[in-house]
Amino acid sequence: KPFAWGTEEQLAFEKLRNSLVTPPVFAYPNFNEKFLLFTDACDYGIGSVLSQMKDGHEHPIAYSSRPLTKAESKYGTTEKEALAVIDAIKHFRHYLLDKPFEIISDHRPLQWLKNQKENNGRL
Repeated sequence: KPFAWGTEEQLAFEKLRNSLVTPPVFAYPNFNEKFLLFTDACDYGIGSVLSQMKDGHEHPIAYSSRPLTKAESKYGTTEKEALAVIDAIKHFRHYLLDKPFEIISDHRPLQWLKNQKENNGRL
């Protein structure tokens, strides 16, 4: 059954969008605290969330996403996940420069990749 985007779906989308960008969910950055950088990739795009912990809860500060280019869409899974990390660091560099931050990804091979001395030109 094909998905139909109607009034009910539009209202739910707008409610979700508004809840993601208003306090207490959305937070201002505290440059004295560590940043958390969540990244992910799929066959069509990459995305990231910059967050910080406040009062024991994680609060997003900013979001970033973009579609993959035609060439990038041909990358393997690990390359796409690495691209998401690199793109996120570049996008949020004004927050992350000279500040402690932690990269959080659901792609475990990136752990292995950080210890490699040789690369394939893209990694």
